[in-house]
Amino acid sequence: MAYSTASTHEQQPLEMHWVYGFSNNISSGVVDLRTEMHSHTVGYIAGIVVVLYDIWGHTQKILQGHVHQIQCVAVTPDKSVLFTSDCGPEAALIMWDVTAAKAVKAISQERTSDGSHHVCLSQTCVRFNVNDHEELITNGKFRVFVWRHFKKNEAGTEEYFLHGHEGVIIPHELKQTVAEFTLSLFSPSTSTAMTATVEGDVVIWHQERAPRRLDSAQLTIHVPPFIVGTKSAHMRLLHAGLFEEQPGTRICKGEQVMKPMRGVVGPVAAHPSKPYFASVGHPSLLQIQDYTTKTVVMEREFSKNLKISCVQYSPLGSLLAVGFSNGVFKLLAADFLVDQQSFSYTRSDVAMVQFSGDGTYIATADNSCCVALLYCKLVKVMVDIKKTPSVLRDAMPTLHVSLLAADEKWECVGKYRSHAKTITGLMFAVGEDGANRLFSMGQDCMIIEYDLNKSFVDTGLKLKGSWLLNTLALPAAMTTSSSPNELQVMTSDEGFKVRIYDTERFHSIRTFLGPVFGTAIHKFCKISESTTSKNHLVYSTREDIIGLMTRRQGEDTVEERNLDQTLGAELLMDCYSGLGVFFSKKDLDGILDEINRPRLRKKQGPAARVNFDDFFRTYVAHKPVLQFDELTIQAAFNEIGADQATGKISLATLINNLMYEGEKMTREEIDECIKTCSNNDLDLDSLPDEGDGLWFFKDLLKLEPGAAAEKAVLFHDESQKI
Repeated sequence: MAYSTASTHEQQPLEMHWVYGFSNNISSGVVDLRTEMHSHTVGYIAGIVVVLYDIWGHTQKILQGHVHQIQCVAVTPDKSVLFTSDCGPEAALIMWDVTAAKAVKAISQERTSDGSHHVCLSQTCVRFNVNDHEELITNGKFRVFVWRHFKKNEAGTEEYFLHGHEGVIIPHELKQTVAEFTLSLFSPSTSTAMTATVEGDVVIWHQERAPRRLDSAQLTIHVPPFIVGTKSAHMRLLHAGLFEEQPGTRICKGEQVMKPMRGVVGPVAAHPSKPYFASVGHPSLLQIQDYTTKTVVMEREFSKNLKISCVQYSPLGSLLAVGFSNGVFKLLAADFLVDQQSFSYTRSDVAMVQFSGDGTYIATADNSCCVALLYCKLVKVMVDIKKTPSVLRDAMPTLHVSLLAADEKWECVGKYRSHAKTITGLMFAVGEDGANRLFSMGQDCMIIEYDLNKSFVDTGLKLKGSWLLNTLALPAAMTTSSSPNELQVMTSDEGFKVRIYDTERFHSIRTFLGPVFGTAIHKFCKISESTTSKNHLVYSTREDIIGLMTRRQGEDTVEERNLDQTLGAELLMDCYSGLGVFFSKKDLDGILDEINRPRLRKKQGPAARVNFDDFFRTYVAHKPVLQFDELTIQAAFNEIGADQATGKISLATLINNLMYEGEKMTREEIDECIKTCSNNDLDLDSLPDEGDGLWFFKDLLKLEPGAAAEKAVLFHDESQKI
């Protein structure tokens, strides 16, 4: 995929230019912003952003500031100020200037501007007072706030202010239980406000008076033209006259504001040379979007039993591969979305599809942990090079051009159940000799390479090798790493680590701490700039103070100490442990392999001492990001034989695993660890016959359940000082 960075700021590598669709599951998530100045503008929620959309100009202004799904939006009657709120940790109520399209005030979950605390600011409804543009009301499930916003001009600077107070229910005066709140609004031309509940009640709020129940009454309301967003993802401009038609004759009328995205957006794939991308609008709808004109150029709706699970363009862009949840796999002509070939070699969801760089192979992975391979022979065809896009001319001799011939057919070479758990990575790569290589990665912590040279239709798909990854967390994504001399593989895992491996022995070359905002990296994508030779790697996602200890040189010496900022390699484990991080011997071997790799390339022996930079880098890179709790321990118990119903594991099974699996411990070492962890309250003979993760966390480790915690146990001897 290529893109242009002409308008991208150097310090902001990713900039949001356009948002497709809107959050149609949010009630009242669309607001009418039409005024004399902005006669054709509408605002709507789209995930964690608000979009100001000019209907006539077909342009967008995107308001960014929330970190969670926005739950509500409201605008002042004069359409000058917009308020939005989200729910969750770090929830915020944000005030936006519509004309300037920027935030002017934000109140976080912890504190309002006057210093009063609001433990749960998460709001699901925001409404303005039509009689007082400076007043608004918000509510969550259990709390209601009334706010007043205003601005002051001090010393030539205009500043916005926002103050609020909470509505209070007095139980003995109300004489009934109040259910969860749904929405609130001000009663027109009165000094009261009302809040509806999930049980159909309405609570009336009045200043310095207790709320009371409101009975239904007939109201006459003037309805001006308005804009609505529906659950079917339609957005239309309506007027009151549409609702005066007789029942049974009413049809969907009004002006369409924007073409709907007909469901949750599923898989997407970018065309390699055209400004197109394929997207799934709902489970059976395939759409091709033009991202320059922001329009749908073509679409195809499959039958209801064909729900799309993955899409991918071929290297030349002439084929579009589509996988379905029932195991069907189709190759479509990209220009018309008509079937070229169809396969059904699995009954499981086709989760991934990849083309080889030269277009001769297709690989798929399904939810039954199988990888399948398809192959198409190269044929000689007449190609007018002058009409070939310039970016493809140099590659044309090696690219798969058989798709230009109508009689070509792809063949299924075979499939292989190569993993024991869900496949999370599938990719082709080009080896040092220019040959195609195929790899897959699974949650079984295995990377598998397939032997393409020995895989044929009559022999099936063959394996070339398998390797166990150096990670305790579940692998999440995989791609190739840029290296001029050798093919390398980059992986990410659920522990927020990114690792680079060589592809001969699959030894870890380098470990990085990945981004820890949100969830771990679950997908990589390589892109290249259209005007330069620069390549970029894009990803998508699902202690502040450290102490340093030094080994002493002997307390009895009075000689000057020689601190050369290095540490004996044999002491690394002690230093990591002193910082509260306890690596296994396998982890330590991987760390030393990373540190020594530059020396081995120069044909030097392993380093006897480690400098501070290498020590600190490997500490930060390999230190677990997620703190353990009782659930972590329970998950480990489940893996080694705990009862699936009770979650309890027998003491005999636990001891047997510690003594004979992984890095083995003696019975004496286990007993010593139990005494140390329990502050000598327990030993091996006093443990119960069985226990679960909560018992181990609370009673053995003496940690408080329900909160992530860690406990550093520091061991020392006569030659060590903490």
